Amino acid sequence: MQTHESAGASAPAGRHQRRRDALLATVAHELRNGIAPLGNALEVLAGSDDASARALAVALARRQLRAMAHLVEDLADYGQASRGRSALERHPLELQELLTQSIQACRSAFDERAVELAVALPAAPLTVSGDELRLGQVFMNLLTNAAKFAAPGGRVAVCAGRDGGMAEVRIADDGAGIEAHDLERIFELFEQGGGSRQLSPRGLGVGLAVARRFAQLHGGSVRAESRGAGQGSTFIVRLPLVPCAPAGDQCEPLACGPLSPVSC
Repeated sequence: MQTHESAGASAPAGRHQRRRDALLATVAHELRNGIAPLGNALEVLAGSDDASARALAVALARRQLRAMAHLVEDLADYGQASRGRSALERHPLELQELLTQSIQACRSAFDERAVELAVALPAAPLTVSGDELRLGQVFMNLLTNAAKFAAPGGRVAVCAGRDGGMAEVRIADDGAGIEAHDLERIFELFEQGGGSRQLSPRGLGVGLAVARRFAQLHGGSVRAESRGAGQGSTFIVRLPLVPCAPAGDQCEPLACGPLSPVSC
């Protein structure tokens, strides 16, 4: 006969098993979704002499390959970070330069959906101590997320500034929005929130989990704000600043204005 104690002990184990099974099923589903278009593209390349059809097939194959590679990299990064195995190579980094590089790397994601990208960065340097690769992943994952969930032909705004001893970066979109009860859940592995941000062919909820974890490893944080479904969302990254030099440097205050769905 099962005692109350054994039943209580088995409940967390059962939840862990169900969660693991759900994660595996989700990964398998997403990989199948990527493999099928690759197979179709190969069939076109093998059997068609039409130059335009072959060009479209190559573009499709490349796009699917990038998406699958990104998924695998995010899974590997999250696994290392969650086990504390991500070695950070910290150096002084100018946040404006890192943001500019991240935006350039993600530009195609905005262009594909005709999303306007507005950027406002302060003139005074915002210097943080961090791993350039890992912090770059934080911003690229959040920018890619904004491009995915912004309204087609919509707008994403990026701004940055100083808030006391912290640098703050805001990435706001005018898209699907997030219900209040999902503002924390979206940072869990393979979650994208309920309602309008539910799992879609545009990807898994891995990038947000990775972004938050790498920010935390730098002594920072990532959180989300939204007025609800259809009201857009804003993701806020806070990172410790390297203290300003005692003389000569002017520390610029936070440049982000009042929050709205499409402006920082």
